[in-house]
Amino acid sequence: MALLNVQNVTKAFGGLLAVDDATLAVEEGSITGLIGPNGAGKTTMFNVLSGYYTPTDGEITFAGESIGGLPAHQICRKGLVRTFQLARGLNQMTVLENMMLAAPAQSGEQLVQALFRSKKMLAQERENYDYAVHLLHTLGLHDKRNELAGSLSGGQRKMLEVGRALMSRPRLLLLDEPAAGASSEETKQLMAYLMRVRDEGMTLFIVEHKMDVIMPLCDMIVVMNFGRILTAGTPAQIQKDQQVIAAYLGTELAEV
Repeated sequence: MALLNVQNVTKAFGGLLAVDDATLAVEEGSITGLIGPNGAGKTTMFNVLSGYYTPTDGEITFAGESIGGLPAHQICRKGLVRTFQLARGLNQMTVLENMMLAAPAQSGEQLVQALFRSKKMLAQERENYDYAVHLLHTLGLHDKRNELAGSLSGGQRKMLEVGRALMSRPRLLLLDEPAAGASSEETKQLMAYLMRVRDEGMTLFIVEHKMDVIMPLCDMIVVMNFGRILTAGTPAQIQKDQQVIAAYLGTELAEV
């Protein structure tokens, strides 16, 4: 069953159609990839889905509810979350502190709760702490929990970004190039951790340029070009699609 449905969505900037009449679906419990050349409209699509851009036309439904045009914070509360690059100021906080800071709707943000340290606040802090520790184990960062985020490698920072996003307990997580800046070994670990997150019930929608990442990782792949959806299918189907190969993937796809 599709968790996310995009029907005939367009995003125009003046006369430029960055996303042009796009239709796609992301099945619940799957890892779906979104690929295409630079300028194909992938990041714009993610910005539209997550509420940072308002669609010019079309319909977006998430868990059966229309979300097209809602602001980003409302979409996030409904369970659709995207990762962002770690802000520079967070480098001087530990990995665990970064995770705790990302927990949503904390009781301690309210003055009365913070002053009197209510049972509700303490219980929520414990719940957030336990969940953060669980995620750090899942993502292979538990041994780094007391180290500064700024000391992490590129791949470890990517996993911390994923962990911070998961602290809000989303149903669908959008990841924009999670393997960027990661070494070959870190990329293999990242793929294993993302599969583990999927196996725990998360749905993932991923933009990634590295075909050796996207092909073995994804259940389904959507291909964009010039703002339009070129095709969609399983990795095996995409690998054999002559239109896709001729358009921009070339021999790289055949080598995976």
